[in-house]
This record gives sequence, structure tokens and C-alpha cells, in this order.
Amino acid sequence: MLEALLGEIAQANFTALPWPESAREQAMEALRFLLSGSLTERPKENGTKRAVKFRNLAWCFVAGPDFRPIPARTWNTLEKLIDAGMVYFTPNTFFSRRRKTRDALRWLNALWVDVDDPAACDLDVLDRCSELGLPLPSLVVKTPHGLHVFWKIQRVRATEKALKLYSKVLRALAEAFGADVKAATPEHFLKIPRVILRFERVEYELRDFLVLLDDGYPTAAPGGRVAIQNILSHPAVQKLLEGVPEGVRNNTCFTLARAHRWSGYSYEETLQAMLEWNQRNRPPLRENEVRASVRSAYRGLNRPPAARWIRELSGMAFSYQIARRAGGDVKRPCGRPRVQEVARERFVALIWEAGGSLTTRDGRRKIAAQLGVSERTLNGVVAALVAEGLLSVSTRRLGRGNGAETTYAIANAVPAQNYNTAKNSDGETSREKAQPDQVEDAGTRLLENAIKCCFEFAELTEASGEDLRFFIELLVRHSPECVIEKIDELKRIKARDPTGFLVEHPRRWLVHLLRI
Repeated sequence: MLEALLGEIAQANFTALPWPESAREQAMEALRFLLSGSLTERPKENGTKRAVKFRNLAWCFVAGPDFRPIPARTWNTLEKLIDAGMVYFTPNTFFSRRRKTRDALRWLNALWVDVDDPAACDLDVLDRCSELGLPLPSLVVKTPHGLHVFWKIQRVRATEKALKLYSKVLRALAEAFGADVKAATPEHFLKIPRVILRFERVEYELRDFLVLLDDGYPTAAPGGRVAIQNILSHPAVQKLLEGVPEGVRNNTCFTLARAHRWSGYSYEETLQAMLEWNQRNRPPLRENEVRASVRSAYRGLNRPPAARWIRELSGMAFSYQIARRAGGDVKRPCGRPRVQEVARERFVALIWEAGGSLTTRDGRRKIAAQLGVSERTLNGVVAALVAEGLLSVSTRRLGRGNGAETTYAIANAVPAQNYNTAKNSDGETSREKAQPDQVEDAGTRLLENAIKCCFEFAELTEASGEDLRFFIELLVRHSPECVIEKIDELKRIKARDPTGFLVEHPRRWLVHLLRI
């Protein structure tokens, strides 16, 4: 039998088999799919009719490492430019070869996200799509810094109205994946596909992604505040809390987690509630899936769950009960979370440069301009540091016509000297005794948070005597919530790190993540 099998193999015609495509051919095939209908095979020849109507022609731009845009209107030109070493291309195409600008766009061909996580893989993207109820991507490309994920859509002419909707969806998509929002512009350059992890010839419509625009979300009116009353006690939500069958568990978990967050629950309280809810599902989700859904719900802005999803998951009527408080006396958060983190780090660094205690006659507006942030953002940072007990602020008037001076002192710098440094009206240095209770409370809170971080960090690497000092220094510059969040992110990266490189340099990775 073996001899007969070998004889059949010897007579087989292997040249007729479809051999795997080369990386270049795969890249061109993916580009032809994304840009289909925009480019032509070759330029128009004299004496021949134009293959494509003038109003449908479009230009794709490519660029090298210097990002200098070079136009291409035919596939032949595009292939030659790629062979010449071009690195980037525009998924959307333009009516002008001279302008790579938003107002020169002709066709919107695809949606995308730029995931800046070197440890991310295509399975992470598919899981996230499942959580959000989004279509699976048409193309997933590996890049040196993460992934580029594409959804091919039926091309839309870039009218002003279409561009406005498309831009909203593109940005919402980036925020939903925690991706780079700077790449979420219609005219953006992306990497030419080199390493393709997933390629499916599937095309969607732009309306398939409108769920990202938070259908059913209330919006705040000027001078008022939007609130949702008793969302967790609504019959539709109560039905979901009783447990759900297989197939809708991830979406339901994410939706309920957002409802808990909007209702004022902390991350730990919501996680505990979702783990208990999971036991009522048949069958239950894996615990790590529940944790991932809750983390996703607490990422980004605090928004209520989409009314549409609650209606679809529960099969019951559901709408928000909106209440506006007259007078608009509710304070809005001062600055976006990332902007506040940057402002906090710069402000604390400025105080440390002055020895841990900064005395100045400059107002907040001038300090904010020096730090490159708005005065409102700086006010929010100062208020947060004071509330956490990490900063003491004192103001002293210098007499009539001389204004006032303000002293900003880092709390954990106070115990070392137990004094606040200031200058009197004659320019001489004076020292005021710090309040003992203030020093003790600030030091205790700082130490408690540092110990908590040490316990979390111990899951990444072996404990070290230097960890406590390391986290005390970090917590002066960053909020405890931010540090814990980045440690959790490191844990997820480590779970997908087969080389073990992270274990050798965990502190360096943590500091790097806090700077991003």
C-alpha cells in the first residue's frame, strides 16, 4: 500500500496547486480590495476612451519615512512606488493630485484603528469586536508598534455631510479600542500592509458602525446637567441582571458594567457585582472575560449604556428618564483625563525643581502658560493633589500694593524638613512650621497607596526592597488610580509575552506606560 501511495505522489501534478502568495502579492491584493473602484490599471492612452468617468477618478497618496506625499492613480504606478520603498498609504482617496487634505477627499473606502500595543494580536481585536457588537475586521496588519485594523466599507462619496458622520464614527472606533485618536482622521497615512494577520474579503456599510455613536445617549443642555434616574432598577435592566444565555453574555456584561459605573459604583464594586451576576448565567463566562469587560467599561469617559443595546438584549422597551438640574451649578471635570495626567506630572516636576516647595508671586494663569496647559486644567490638578493630601497650598499677602505670594509644597517633602519655605516682603527666606496633622495624614495616605501598588506589582516580578521607594516617587507624580491601571495593563501584556522580557524590566515598562 505504501508503494502504491508513493507511486501516486510521484505521478501527481503539483504545478496545478495554488501556491501561497508572496508577501508583496498579498499586500497588493489587500490594497486592491481596500481601494477598489478608485484606481485604474493604466493611464489613459491617446485616442482611447476614458475607462472611468472623470468624476469617479481618485488619487491615492503614498510616502516614505519622510511622510512626503506622492500621488498614484494607477495600480501600475502604485506597485512601482511600493517596490521603490514607500512605507505609507492613504486608505481614502482624493480628487486632486496636489492636495492631501480633508477638503480634497473624493472617496471614503474604509474605517480603521491604529492600536499602539506591541503585544496585541488579531485575537484581541476579534474579542473586542465581540464585546462591542461590531463586525469583524476585513484586514488586520501587524506593525512595529502594534496593529492596523481595517474594515472595508462600501465606498461613500466624501460630501460634507458624509465626512462629518464618517469622522465621528472613525474617532468613536478609535476610542472604543483605546487606539491612537490622532490617526482617526479621514486623510491620515497608514502603514502599507507587510505582515498580514487576517484578510477576509468582506465589505460593510457605514451604518453598521453607527452603534458607536452611542445611540440613545443623552446630551447635556447648556446650563444644565443630564442624569439618569434609577437606571439599575428599570425592569429591562433587572431582567438582564437575572442572567443571560450563551451568545449575549459579553455584550450584556459590558452594558451592565457601564450602567453600574454611571450609577456611581466604584471599579471594585462593579467587578464584584459582575462576578456575582456571572454565576447566574448558563453557562457562566470565564472570570478573565468578566474582568476584561469591566475594565473596558471603566476605560475612557463615564457614559451610560446605549439604550439600543438594553432594548435588544432584554427584548423590552427601554428609554432614559432624563432630569436636568436648573441653574447649571454642577461643575464639569477640569480637562480630559490624559491632559490632566500630563499637567499633573509637569506641575509636580516644577515643584521638585524648586526643592519640593515652590514659592511664587505668579498667578495660576501664568504658571499654566509655563506648563503648556489651560488655567482650568491646572486648577483641577491642584484641587486633586490637595484632596489626595499630596500637596499643601498657602497664600500670604505682602502688604498694600505688593500683591501676594503662594507656596506649593509637596506633602512627602514636608516630613523631611517639617517646614514650609517662603519669602517675606524684604526678600528674606522665612520658614513656617507645618501642621503635624496635615503631615501625618498625607504621609499615611501616600504610604498606604504605595503598599497597595507593591502588592499589585508583586504579581509581575519578585518583590524587592526598592519597590516601596519606587512607588512613593511615582505616586507623587501620578494618581494612584492611574498607576494601578498601568500595572493592570502590564499584567495583560505579560500574559501575552512568551519571551519573558517584561519580567526582566518591569519598572522600566511601567514608567514608559505612564509617559505615553
